[in-house]
Amino acid sequence: MAKTGNLADLATGKDEAIIADLSWGGQTTLNGGFFHELPLMSAAGAIASYPGPLRVIMGPKETIVTPQPISGNQLLQYREGTKDLMVLEPDHDFGAGTSTGLAEKELAPETVEWFRNSL
Repeated sequence: MAKTGNLADLATGKDEAIIADLSWGGQTTLNGGFFHELPLMSAAGAIASYPGPLRVIMGPKETIVTPQPISGNQLLQYREGTKDLMVLEPDHDFGAGTSTGLAEKELAPETVEWFRNSL
């Protein structure tokens, strides 16, 4: 049986499902192994070996991947070649919990343009 995503449930076994509420509504199910493996992962290490162009998108109101913009800039330090940091005002989900405006008016169009210019 899946547990709901409260803090005590994050200490569950690797094979047990955890149901987490999403800030914009709905839910997702994560395997307990996600929470066991997350501290062992290095985003900078993974990015360092990626040969393609890199765009890091962050918001100064981010509360999950912190501190910003320091964390966003740190990822770029491990890269050679085409790289870019895009700073948007909102939080981890780019304000999707309250409006789709930012995603529709800035995030999506500017990302598409970056792909056109970088790939």
